[in-house]
Amino acid sequence: MMRMRAVAVLVFLGLASLCDRTASAQTPEPSTPTSPAPEPAAPTSPAPEPAAPTSPAPEPAAPTSPAAPANSSYAPGEATSGPLRDTEEKKDSGLGLEWLWIDAGGGIAYANMASFDSSSLALQNTAGSGPSFSVGAGLRLFSFTAGLRGRGLLLSTGNLVEIDGEVGLHTRIDHFETYFGLRGGYAFSGTLSSDTVSSAAAGGGTPPNVDVHGGNAGGMLGFEYYFNHYVSLGLDLNPEILFLQRPPQSNLKDGTPAYQAALAACNMIPAGPQQSNCSQTATTDYNNYQTIRSQSGSSIGFAFIATAHLGLHF
Repeated sequence: MMRMRAVAVLVFLGLASLCDRTASAQTPEPSTPTSPAPEPAAPTSPAPEPAAPTSPAPEPAAPTSPAAPANSSYAPGEATSGPLRDTEEKKDSGLGLEWLWIDAGGGIAYANMASFDSSSLALQNTAGSGPSFSVGAGLRLFSFTAGLRGRGLLLSTGNLVEIDGEVGLHTRIDHFETYFGLRGGYAFSGTLSSDTVSSAAAGGGTPPNVDVHGGNAGGMLGFEYYFNHYVSLGLDLNPEILFLQRPPQSNLKDGTPAYQAALAACNMIPAGPQQSNCSQTATTDYNNYQTIRSQSGSSIGFAFIATAHLGLHF
């Protein structure tokens, strides 16, 4: 009986110790909340999220590649190499804007004062050629120019002076420029040759006593090469129409005595073609002389002037 009780006590103690052990094994259960403690650490894992913007950091470098598009070339004063800027540089070639021009030169001229029509002009020779000189100055606004020009034509028939206004349109590629326009103004003779007014000389007058004046109008076509912004060399071609008048030269004395003397000289020549030609020439000169002395005359002629010139630009 005693043994039974001792065994029961031992069993009870064993069960008690087993219960204590199981209880101690179950005590870590409250520590399970510590396992979620890493939960706050989870936000730290997205912490690299702010670093993500660093990967697109190269984005700001992207605008540097479009820095060369054509749009940027529209910015004034901006040194870029856009296609439009390259084209503009090729056209302007760094010469810059021009506001004032002056040129002077020389060339060759041809003029016929009665090419198209003549009414009582009474000039024996109306066509001639010779050297010419020209001086001009004016203003320029981009491709448009306007100015004044003076020219002298030293023709075999006499001197012809022109004072003209002109307007032009210019196109420049690199250092080369072409232009075309209109030119016209006032024209007058300085001195007519004795061959041109031989009838006046034969009648007792002198060539300078006979003059013509009127207007001229025509087109112009030119080519120019710019060495730099200030200096250029060019060629100018100018066909034109002349509208001339000759006023009566009432200051000439009567040519009848001179005409009679000329006829007497012709009669001294043996009869024949030579005498006939002499008398005919004397009569023609006398008639022209009387026309110049008492009547005005007019004509429509043509002239062509080619001039090489040196230009200054400001």
